[in-house]
Amino acid sequence: MFKFRHLLFPLILLLTLTEVMALVELKMVGNTRAKRMDPVLKIFNETIGKENGFKVLYQYDKLAVSKAIKEGKGKDLKFDLIQIPDASLLGSAASQNFLLPLESSVLRENVPEYLRSKEGTWYGFTKKARVLFYNSDLVKPYELDELLTYEDLGHPTWKGRLCLRTSDSLYNISLIAFFVDVKGKESTESMLKEWINNKPLIKKSDMSGVLQALHEGECHIGVANTYYLGHFRKKYEKTPIKMVFPNQNSYGAHINLRSFGVHKLTNYPHFSKRVLEFLTSERAQDIITQGNSEFGGSFEYPVNPKVKLRGFVKEVSQFKENKKFNLEIKALQNEKAKEIARELGWK
Repeated sequence: MFKFRHLLFPLILLLTLTEVMALVELKMVGNTRAKRMDPVLKIFNETIGKENGFKVLYQYDKLAVSKAIKEGKGKDLKFDLIQIPDASLLGSAASQNFLLPLESSVLRENVPEYLRSKEGTWYGFTKKARVLFYNSDLVKPYELDELLTYEDLGHPTWKGRLCLRTSDSLYNISLIAFFVDVKGKESTESMLKEWINNKPLIKKSDMSGVLQALHEGECHIGVANTYYLGHFRKKYEKTPIKMVFPNQNSYGAHINLRSFGVHKLTNYPHFSKRVLEFLTSERAQDIITQGNSEFGGSFEYPVNPKVKLRGFVKEVSQFKENKKFNLEIKALQNEKAKEIARELGWK
């Protein structure tokens, strides 16, 4: 009887410790839709997470992170892992100093240098290219010679035929800051003035605004992110909308980024790093961006260069992207971009 009791105590202790380990939960917030994140995190939770005694709980929130960072309250985010939806927020996140520097050979291998922080505070998750779109039923083939660069949107050919998203969208703030970086402030102002002189139709979104207007012939050319066309084709399989990758003979197309970082207040830095290593792996990147037989992907580009592209993402992958622009856009650059748009009357 004494021997049984002697064996029973360590057994109970072992079971108790195992139960405690299984209760470790990491909280993640992001604006990638749950229908894309949850299946990937389920794979993680049932493999790496289960083997190491923790799991990830994902909360989809379209505005929480961007709102907190804009208000200077990044430190108040109550999550272990933070998804930052746009490059225009990275500079502010850095100045608020709430992300934990991570050292990981796996992350360095998965994410190219130009798509991650030098300090290791954020790592790219998916890429987005902001390019030119046109209605192929309304734009004549010979007119495409005047639609090869961002600068061409100001050509007189497109007067009354251009549509743009509002200038206060994060994507356009990043785009203007990009122009200032590669062209200089004066050249950017001159170019955007020509855009506005063409009396563009201003829309509040890329897909339901700019692409919808192009599809219906409300305008003939516009600016949007590539991945929106992938989603738009699901609704309109035979849409006449096509895209042009701009400035292929000069500085290349503008790239934006959705990225991840670990909050400094996390109690589980090691576990959090394991999650990011998985999310940037070939397997996770493929499913997130391209989907599988059960669900569709985001149609954004994977940051991991080893991912084998297919479908729509492969179709729109052959282009020159700008790799020199500092994606960690500082708050000052954002304000300068907003000021330029306001002065030009870009609503």
